[in-house]
Amino acid sequence: GTVEVQEEAVVSVTYSKWSNVQLLHHQHCFHSSSKDKRFSQNFDCKKSPNRSSVKVEPTHVEITDEYGIHHLLNLNILASDDTWGAPSLLAAKVAENKGIAVFSQVHLEQSPPAGSFEGPMKHVAESDQSRMEILQDLLSTHLSIDTTQAKVQPYTTAYLLGRHELKQSLLTDLHTHMKDQELKRSKLIMHFLPPGVVPKQASENYMPILLNACPQTFSTVMYYETLRTHEIGRLAIYCDLMTSSMNVTAGYPHLVHGFVVLPTQQTQGKGRGGNSWLSPMGCLMFTVQLHISLTSILGQHISIMQHLASLAIVMAVREQPGYADVPMQLKWPNDLYINDEVKIGGVFVEATTMGKKIVLNIGVGINLSNTSPTTCINDQIRLMNKEMGSSMEELDREVYLAEIFNCLEKLIDSFQKDGPQAVLPYYYKYWLHNNSRVTVQGEDRHQEAATIIGIDDFGFLVARLDSGHPISLQPDGNSFNMMEGLIYSKLQ
Repeated sequence: GTVEVQEEAVVSVTYSKWSNVQLLHHQHCFHSSSKDKRFSQNFDCKKSPNRSSVKVEPTHVEITDEYGIHHLLNLNILASDDTWGAPSLLAAKVAENKGIAVFSQVHLEQSPPAGSFEGPMKHVAESDQSRMEILQDLLSTHLSIDTTQAKVQPYTTAYLLGRHELKQSLLTDLHTHMKDQELKRSKLIMHFLPPGVVPKQASENYMPILLNACPQTFSTVMYYETLRTHEIGRLAIYCDLMTSSMNVTAGYPHLVHGFVVLPTQQTQGKGRGGNSWLSPMGCLMFTVQLHISLTSILGQHISIMQHLASLAIVMAVREQPGYADVPMQLKWPNDLYINDEVKIGGVFVEATTMGKKIVLNIGVGINLSNTSPTTCINDQIRLMNKEMGSSMEELDREVYLAEIFNCLEKLIDSFQKDGPQAVLPYYYKYWLHNNSRVTVQGEDRHQEAATIIGIDDFGFLVARLDSGHPISLQPDGNSFNMMEGLIYSKLQ
């Protein structure tokens, strides 16, 4: 027979104390017609002779993972629809550990379509509060997620950090672009406040910046005592809570080479491909602005900059005495991993060409002290101390930031002086793709297996097809996992 999918079907669901809740459902209807594959206009799923209600509820299922290991899943039907008694919500718990998943046949995440409050959609709208209550109960009861409403924290005043002469030089450069000490960005007004001026309340699009004060929540002493750079990180804006550090550096006029923005938390952090980057407490984030001459060696290989930034983040840990075995690794093109299994950070780059230079705004997020949502660097340090009997100190935010900037400036200087070969040995030391096998796709959509052998001078992935030809790889732009969906062109 054929199956029909009615994308905006409505079903009545009973779950726990909630009954007769009207929810959107991708309804599957089976019937015997094999000629017409279009949706039947008069077919009634409820009367289908081939559709029967669930008589026996399954209690478990066995699956095999990609490593060939068998797992027993205990099943529990949490809710059924009131029409057929078919499962609408199902919990599956891994018998031998804490893993649990909830599967849904109804759209708990979807509000009723705007303006569609006639017929069945009217009942969906009337059930919307119950929909949210069911979703909250599922998350808290079955997935142990805290769904209490968090108190909304107010945006905070920022601080301009650095030597007095660097601050004055920046303000002088920005003077012609400011009015009443306010610098307007596309999403933010930055207001530089001299001593004695009481700042107004910060907001989503307004950031007061104190010129001659030190924050209580960031140790400038630890930071500057560790910082050994000439330019990167010497001038900074620090803020407890802002929208996004990229909003500070984005747009014209540009700031200065090496300027950094250091938030403790962000409400609108940016990730690759338009994704959001969450910022729980303990997650280390920053944006650094770099000005690179187009005629320099790095300017002619500017696409490799994201790799230098990623490498600096890893080297700032693993190149320190006693920390070489902390299992941080690089995943091409711009992710940071623990034990080649868990992502703990990433790098996001925006670039603009201005005359004879390229202005880069590099955004970074790295799990330093936040155990959730995955793991963090300090978790690994504590684990290593326990398993190996070592006594490595956990990393302080201020010290780690300064070490990242130390490494980044050193890598840039080395690249500018001696080219890609000056930094690639360090990159290969910490990346996780040596001799990895991948399936790649050519322009003709033909797929072939290949072995990764490195990156080229521009940072693109290089592999060798099983047929022997070297190829250059790029992600297809759509894959969640950037090591899948790779497309290639053959190298000459």
